[in-house]
Amino acid sequence: MNLMQISRNTLAVLAATGSLALVASCSSEGRATTAPRAASAQYALSAVTSTTFVLSSVTPPIACVDASGAVTTVTGGKLVLASNGKFTATFMTSTTSSNVATTQSYTEKGTFLQTGNTIVFQVNGAGSYTGTLDNGTLTLADYPLCGTTHTAIFTQI
Repeated sequence: MNLMQISRNTLAVLAATGSLALVASCSSEGRATTAPRAASAQYALSAVTSTTFVLSSVTPPIACVDASGAVTTVTGGKLVLASNGKFTATFMTSTTSSNVATTQSYTEKGTFLQTGNTIVFQVNGAGSYTGTLDNGTLTLADYPLCGTTHTAIFTQI
């Protein structure tokens, strides 16, 4: 179909669906138009905001023992909730093996959905966890790690 066969109704539909830019780029003879370019559209993107929490306690303490006998403990953590529904949790760890300690970090990422004071975290590839937010304190009960469940408490900063 050439441009001459397109009716006004079709142009209206194309304009409504955003497809008109393709049609309007050619003249009625099928050649590119020589009119000056229109200024590029400027779109305002909403900024993603975030809320940060720090790990204030874990009960019972997290201490994972691997097959070699090395013990890894969680020494701190940070949880960032973004307004786009994504989160990043970073836990600092210390592993002791043969009396030598090394520090590392472990990160979980995923999405969350907040309904009232309940937050459900969906971790990429690892299931979901439920937390309760009360006056800047986020409590994750039954956080499974190293064969047991833990209660992690985060405080908003």
